[in-house]
Amino acid sequence: MDEIYSVILVDATWMVYRDDGDEPVHTCASEQDAVDWCATDASGDEPRIRVYQGDVCLLTSQHARFRALLKALADTDAKDATRAEIFATLKAELIAHETIEEEILYPALQEFAQAEEIVAHSYEEHHVVDLLLDELVILSFADPAWGAKAHVLQENLEHHLGEEESDLFPKAKRLLGAETLADLGEEMDERCDEVLAEASARPDSKAVRPKG
Repeated sequence: MDEIYSVILVDATWMVYRDDGDEPVHTCASEQDAVDWCATDASGDEPRIRVYQGDVCLLTSQHARFRALLKALADTDAKDATRAEIFATLKAELIAHETIEEEILYPALQEFAQAEEIVAHSYEEHHVVDLLLDELVILSFADPAWGAKAHVLQENLEHHLGEEESDLFPKAKRLLGAETLADLGEEMDERCDEVLAEASARPDSKAVRPKG
């Protein structure tokens, strides 16, 4: 039986998966290097190699935005007038990001047994981030506890972003394929604009949202 490999572009790194595994077996800097590695690794004469370049550009660009906002927030102190503005922006954009993932991307991935665990885990990590956001809203920006809790938010969020980029997004590319991801990307882009508009109209709304 021919061996089957999936070669997936994640940011600037090409990841190689065997068809019977959920973890990458090789990473490299170019598509050709990945394909050559598959040919060398395979025990059969002609391995089947599937190359996926479909991206989740909207989500990865939002991740970069969150990292920049988190850094800017960490650089503020209780006397900094920009702290409230940066936090409000981060909160609104995070809610929009979580909403489009939970309404569009995660349900699509839950159709596949290989993604059930990481999707369930991601839902829970969203919930933890939302709880922290709501706790920060209650606190005064001048409260010493605010900075400490914001640091906890940063640690949790950066961990979550890293897991999505290293695990969930590669699975999405592998399981859904470029065409489906492109369609979902259009839906997410449109829905994101709607949620951001709602957040602007209701800046004091809670991050934790009712389920169902």
